[in-house]
Amino acid sequence: VVLISILVKLSQSKLQNVCVFGSSGGLGQQICRTFVQKSVNVVAITRNIGNALEYPILNNLSNGKSKGKFEIRTADARDIKSLVSLGSSLAGTDCVVISVGTTAFPSSKWENGASNPEIACYQTVVNILDALTTLKWQKKEKKVILVSSVGVNRCDTFPYKLLNSYGVLDQKRKSEDLVLARAKSQGFCGIICRPGRLVGEPFTNFDLAKLLKIDQGKNQGIVFNKEDVVNGDVQRLDVAESITRIAGSTSLSSSSSIVYSIVNKKGPPPSEIE
Repeated sequence: VVLISILVKLSQSKLQNVCVFGSSGGLGQQICRTFVQKSVNVVAITRNIGNALEYPILNNLSNGKSKGKFEIRTADARDIKSLVSLGSSLAGTDCVVISVGTTAFPSSKWENGASNPEIACYQTVVNILDALTTLKWQKKEKKVILVSSVGVNRCDTFPYKLLNSYGVLDQKRKSEDLVLARAKSQGFCGIICRPGRLVGEPFTNFDLAKLLKIDQGKNQGIVFNKEDVVNGDVQRLDVAESITRIAGSTSLSSSSSIVYSIVNKKGPPPSEIE
């Protein structure tokens, strides 16, 4: 109940500026667009602006077809010097969203080891948090939102044992622990979002969902749970909406943290009052 009340109070938001890591991923694109549609200014971080602008969502946002201000900056989360060079684009934000990662199994996205699960899912998070410390992030009410995954606490059960064959869920769980520990010691609000399997456009991963163009279909209802107990798919747009709402909530103080899982269920989408 508390989580739902937080998610529906975006109208009370004082959120102005957000920095999004992993902005060229399918979920990252939806996060950027949803924030901008709510008149929040977004700095999208990507390693290659040219590649990012090939995606229609980011291209449209960069052309000013939106309510909030949108800017793309180049940085590599694997290199802390690159992150520190962002300066106020990073340290001047109210909220930092980290939606980084890689594939569960070896693929071209591992870049011959340069973006394996440990580097892509954990070391990048370490670097982003260290950069915020170096830049003396001074915002009074600040939040870090980490996109993780369902199953991080169930790596000994199917199908998560299989998905964790190369340690991707272990690294995501380490990142969760790091964000929550830093939140407590440094005084920011740490938020962990654990979505189910991501479906719906834009498709950027080479998986079954992309091959079959899977979306939520009739499963438009949403299940939230503070524990790692739910299974199933979830529409990228639904995850993005939950993140933008919780980022803008005034119900969370800089000393609080929250962890939630999200999947779709059968039925119509929830109304605003639900």
